[in-house]
Amino acid sequence: MSTQLDSNSWQNRLVSSKGEFPTLKQQKIIEENFQRKDIFEHEYSVDDLFKQFYKVSTEESHKVNPKRQPNAFMILRAVLGLVASDKKIKSKIGDGTEQSRLASFIWGGASENERNKFDEMCSEFKRLHRRLYPNYIYKPNPRNTKVGSVVDIKTAESYQIAAPSTDVSVPMVPVDHSFQTYIPEEMDIKTSDLDQQTFFEGYFPYNLQNAQYNYPSISVNCPDLNDSLASSFSVNADPISYPFGGNPNYYYYNNNYKN
Repeated sequence: MSTQLDSNSWQNRLVSSKGEFPTLKQQKIIEENFQRKDIFEHEYSVDDLFKQFYKVSTEESHKVNPKRQPNAFMILRAVLGLVASDKKIKSKIGDGTEQSRLASFIWGGASENERNKFDEMCSEFKRLHRRLYPNYIYKPNPRNTKVGSVVDIKTAESYQIAAPSTDVSVPMVPVDHSFQTYIPEEMDIKTSDLDQQTFFEGYFPYNLQNAQYNYPSISVNCPDLNDSLASSFSVNADPISYPFGGNPNYYYYNNNYKN
């Protein structure tokens, strides 16, 4: 009796392959809900395991797509789930991630003989899988290397291109005359007055009575390549009503303008 109890004990037999030990809570879950013989002396067949993995029987295997064949550890993980289902204790052992952690401690502490049974079932499952899915070929998906890899993290600043400045410095000259014009929504325009002199001398026959709007201003200073003097102008535009640079409000300065 004592030998049976010792062989069925989890004491000092719960450790992962990395040498990590379970927490007190994890150890308690295993010890209170499973015996070693439940796992290492189970009587499940490969058909039972197939249904555990695919959620269908082998007779219905044509209804699902094949997956990669499980290794010995995954077989043990499936057995742990089957035992928990039969004992109706799945709610006590956590979600799938936690069940995998518990299985890792059980697998890491197993003896070579105990693991051999799962190695044999792994080979048997592969034969079943090959019979059910003769054309299946496992093709691993490429993954990014996590260990020893160098990751170049780019930010918005990484994509900024150093472009030559478009600012132009020009000599400032006194402005002889300037005036502001305003174009209301109902424009009072005499088309007969729109002659060449109107545009070239900077005169616009618009109603100037309501110049109370203050739109954002865009100022441009640039040299006149055909003149030794410099010209400058500033455009005020309402970005909402005139998103494409409309001209509801002009400021025009011409150093060559004469009253």
